[in-house]
Amino acid sequence: MHQSLITKSPDAILVADPDGKITDVSPRALERFGYGEPEEVQGKNLFDLVAPEYRAKAKIRLEQAERDGLVRPLTFRFLRSNGSSFIGEAHAAKVED
Repeated sequence: MHQSLITKSPDAILVADPDGKITDVSPRALERFGYGEPEEVQGKNLFDLVAPEYRAKAKIRLEQAERDGLVRPLTFRFLRSNGSSFIGEAHAAKVED
C-alpha cells in the first residue's frame, strides 16, 4: 500500500532507513532532484541531497523524527543531480512497517 501512495503522490517523497540510506523515491522526487530512474537515488545517503550548509540542521531534524515520530516542516536548500540547488520544505515522519 505505501508504494501506491509514494507513486501517486504529487509531493516529492524520499524514504530512508534509520542510517539515512534512501530506499524508495517518488516520481515527483526524481523530477525535482533531476534523476531519471529510482536506482540513481536508491542507496544514496539522504544528506547527499541536502546542501552542505544545511546538513547539520537536517541531521538534527531526522534524529528528532526518529525520537518523536514526526518533525514540523523546515526549509532547506537541496541539491539536484546536476549540482544546481533549490529551496524546499522538508517534513519527516518515522514510519514502521
